[in-house]
Amino acid sequence: MRKLLNIIFLFLFVNVYSQQQVELCPSLETSFTYSSSAGLSGTYTWAFGSNIYVGNPVTVTWVQEGTYQVRLDFVSDAGCVDSTFYTVDVIPCQETYMYVPNSFTPNGDGINDNFYPKGVNYNSFKMYIYNRWGEMLYETDNVSNGWNGTYKGDLCKQDTYIYVIRWLTIEGKQKQIIGHVILLK
Repeated sequence: MRKLLNIIFLFLFVNVYSQQQVELCPSLETSFTYSSSAGLSGTYTWAFGSNIYVGNPVTVTWVQEGTYQVRLDFVSDAGCVDSTFYTVDVIPCQETYMYVPNSFTPNGDGINDNFYPKGVNYNSFKMYIYNRWGEMLYETDNVSNGWNGTYKGDLCKQDTYIYVIRWLTIEGKQKQIIGHVILLK
């Protein structure tokens, strides 16, 4: 997924200062499309560190840690000149973690209907849901699916269920969380 960042010219000779942070992780996108929303006809010259790009928009892939001063020089067809600056901090990958909610309400209202964790910086994922007697009710390897509170097509009763979540960090370490989730009606 490409991210579009707009650097806005408020008036032709006004500089706008912004900042972006990019994590260098194997599982995260490090290519970004930068563009000026000025909509003016002319020449756009971008300097990303020592790399120069001409055009609008431009796509840059960050590959090395560091703080980079991005400079956009604009020369209009009428000869007016302006520059703006943008700072990009390229940082090492942050630690992997999983946030797991403690309850959900599968009542079809579109709010909190599925139980699923939200993770950062992981490669693979597996989730199992069990009832209090150890019977497996649900299994998935797709974090965005989540459990909708059903078993064999029927909505489960309001109760506490056990989850086991396993994932592989981007560093290749296996992690696991075992906990409880409450299905509320």
